[in-house]
Amino acid sequence: MKIKNTLTNTALLEEIGRRLAHLRILRGVSQADLARQSGISRFALSRLENGIGGMRIENFLSVLRQLDVLSRMEMVLGDLILSPIQEAEREAEKQPFPKR
Repeated sequence: MKIKNTLTNTALLEEIGRRLAHLRILRGVSQADLARQSGISRFALSRLENGIGGMRIENFLSVLRQLDVLSRMEMVLGDLILSPIQEAEREAEKQPFPKR
């Protein structure tokens, strides 16, 4: 199934879960081993692979890291390229307001 904007969140979670399970199987790793390496329970990994939401993003990222696909997020999110003006605005936002 192609991932596209028209899919429901439930369908997206199910597709992501199928793909993660597929990657795990291709790498010859059991659910128990991947869960242990990722620092989560096997039950939590099973829920992820079955498209059941509710997992903390930190745990999801740990699974991606263990499957050696975390770097692919670069393709999804792209590089942050700001103009000099945008950089200056971001820096100004970080500065506390002066006391009056």
